[in-house]
Amino acid sequence: MLHALAAACLLAQPGASLPSMKPLAGAERSAFKASSTNAEVEAFCDAMPVAAALVRRLSLGKTHQGRDIPMLVVADPPVASLEDALARAAMPDVLTVVAIGNIHAGEVDGKEALMMLTRDLAMSRDPILQRLVLIVVPNFNPDGNEPFRTGNRPGQDGPELGQGSRENAQGLDLNRDFIKLDAPETRALVDLLHRWKAHAFIDAHTTDGSFHRYIMTYAGPKHPAGDASIITHVRDTLLPAIGNRFRETERPRGWDSFFYGNFPHEFAPAAAGDEPRAHDRWETFPAEPRYATTYVGLRSRVSILTESYSYAPFKDRVEAQRSFIRASLQQLADDAVSLRALIDRADARALACVDEPVPVRTEMIAAPDRVLVKGWVERIENGRRVPTLETIDHEVEHFDRFKGTVHVRRPLGWVLSPECPQDVLDRLHMHGIRTERIDSPREMNLSTYAIKSAKPASRVFQNRVLVRIDAEPGEPAITQVPPGSTIVPAAQELGHLALMMLEPASEDSLATWGFLDEFLRESSPAFPIRRWER
Repeated sequence: MLHALAAACLLAQPGASLPSMKPLAGAERSAFKASSTNAEVEAFCDAMPVAAALVRRLSLGKTHQGRDIPMLVVADPPVASLEDALARAAMPDVLTVVAIGNIHAGEVDGKEALMMLTRDLAMSRDPILQRLVLIVVPNFNPDGNEPFRTGNRPGQDGPELGQGSRENAQGLDLNRDFIKLDAPETRALVDLLHRWKAHAFIDAHTTDGSFHRYIMTYAGPKHPAGDASIITHVRDTLLPAIGNRFRETERPRGWDSFFYGNFPHEFAPAAAGDEPRAHDRWETFPAEPRYATTYVGLRSRVSILTESYSYAPFKDRVEAQRSFIRASLQQLADDAVSLRALIDRADARALACVDEPVPVRTEMIAAPDRVLVKGWVERIENGRRVPTLETIDHEVEHFDRFKGTVHVRRPLGWVLSPECPQDVLDRLHMHGIRTERIDSPREMNLSTYAIKSAKPASRVFQNRVLVRIDAEPGEPAITQVPPGSTIVPAAQELGHLALMMLEPASEDSLATWGFLDEFLRESSPAFPIRRWER
């Protein structure tokens, strides 16, 4: 029997049978005064398979506090299991797409939009579902989702009854956890991306920065250690095409979209009499793979960040997210064949393991051409910058690209000694990185890292103390590798990710995140990771 709350989520049409009833998200049920509670999300997900035969209700996993993370799988024809989904996605014109909302549980627009869009697609049997296996996790952070507080997102325009918190129950920002995997939520999502062999990923957020005239902004993969063809295609072709599709759809409302960014010094305090802030740069967020969309790029897959404009009314933000994500799915479906070929070529390059320098630390740089960003004339009011109703277009340098400041040559792989902490091996396996345990002595050409400096940060970040490491490999030599060691080959589909995790100088290596602190002190044992050289 259908759970009572799930039944309440179904809106019956006069004379309608149960399967034709329409599940409603919490925002719809409250006339957009409130966002969905965890119970309402679960009830909606429970109701969807009753309302639409194309939907299967599964669970992504459990949160830190033991809450379920509901997951909907939608395809036409429907898939009943992981095995069905993999068989379907083996077709060259089908993409598996994972879309999540509420990774920051104060940014609730995507949570509502994903439920509403999933319902619309499934109940109308939208043709794009013939080319997609769509996996939707509307409420990725259930622990952060409750309890609601009206002060969790100051400056955001609704919902008036409040929203959840940014962090999960461990106090972790889940969108900084995609290397260290300290949270069960991110572990479950990474496992999903790996086991379901996702081709594309959509991550829905809400802005908290600059005043501009774009109801939606977006970004894609960006770390230059990843496959350049995927980074370039998403940035220069896919995202602009999605933006154009969204703009044409929403032309009656005058909605537009652009690359995610902020003007410089956005969060600096203001005072009466301050000069107007410069609007000469438009800057994206950093490239570290701790961020979900950057991380997926290092897996040589397509990623799309969506950001609705926090100063727009809640109802508009939800509807804009729904429209933009629909445009994204339509474009992905239209481009399925070419995107599959793009991904296959990227995987082949990773398997080839070309001997080349790879950037492991980065800095943001400007695109070749200046662009216009649609903004508002601003004034100072009560110590804060606020927009007026007067529009202005700013000609800016567009800082949305990255170059390496520290490079390493790609080795054949890495050898982890038996003394290497189990946590390091565990994290590699959680990501799906392939390893090989050595059970008998083996001679290999190895180089040992010289740790020139290891400077811990002055404060705790995400429950850890980051360490900035300056390391260089020594001269390679034929070395006998003892039993119990582990080889991590660079020639694998996740070779880019393995390099960023294992090279100690990387800005997001496991050593940077504190997994190898005992080997970074004076008089420490030898660093337990060595490079397998050519």
